[in-house]
Amino acid sequence: MGCSWKLRHKMAEQGMFQTSELVPLLAERGVQLSRSRSTGW
Repeated sequence: MGCSWKLRHKMAEQGMFQTSELVPLLAERGVQLSRSRSTGW
């Protein structure tokens, strides 16, 4: 059984089109992403 990520679709539903917009939202929840992980998805 595989796993399917639908992050881009879910982001678009919220009006977010750049992964960098996730950084502050994740930080509020204690998740820190490095710059290299928050770009190029």
